[in-house]
Amino acid sequence: MVYIMGGAFDAPGNIALSKVGIDNTVAEWNIFIDPHAAAVVLKSGIPVTFVPLDATNQAPITEDFYNRLGKERSTPAAEFVYRLLTRQFDFIRAGLYWFWDPLTAVISTD
Repeated sequence: MVYIMGGAFDAPGNIALSKVGIDNTVAEWNIFIDPHAAAVVLKSGIPVTFVPLDATNQAPITEDFYNRLGKERSTPAAEFVYRLLTRQFDFIRAGLYWFWDPLTAVISTD
C-alpha cells in the first residue's frame, strides 16, 4: 500500500495559499507540482490510500500548539519539530499550516 498526502477531493486546493504566485484555487500542491510522478504511482497497480486536503484540513497546526510545544520540548524530537515549525511560524499564525504529512504518516501506521 502506498499512502499519498495529496489531492483535494471535496475541499479547496492549497496552491494559491502557498504564496508562490500561482493563482489556482482547486489543486493540491503535491499532485500539482509533480503530476507525472502521481500518474506513475496511480498507474502502477499498487493499492493507494489518499489522505487529501479534505482530511488534513481537520488537523491544523495552531499557534496554541506551537506555543505549548515551545514550553514543553523536553526531547530531541520535540526540539527538532519546534525548530521546523519556527521556520513556518508566519503561516501558523495566519492559520495556513496543517499536519499534512504527519497525519498521513500516522494513518499509514494504523
